[in-house]
Amino acid sequence: MTADDIAQELRIKIWNVRNKYKSKKSSMSTFVNFVVSNHLKNLYKESQGTKQYLNKSIQYENMSKKDMLYVEENIKIEKELDAMNRALESKKRKK
Repeated sequence: MTADDIAQELRIKIWNVRNKYKSKKSSMSTFVNFVVSNHLKNLYKESQGTKQYLNKSIQYENMSKKDMLYVEENIKIEKELDAMNRALESKKRKK
């Protein structure tokens, strides 16, 4: 999953929950930030299970090329999710 895939998922997610927005409770940007934050946290949590699998998989010396590509792609995704999570945490601290 690339950053573009995640961005597209978020657009769809925001579109699907748009009717839950209540202008009396918060601004639109606060609502969107909440949806984005929760989605990224969920992706991060899901990646932790993948991380454990990857750590075990890397131990095998005779991995097929397909498996190796899978591992490399998931490592990239983990790095992207970690960067996004750090950015969110940094943004929270600034508030």
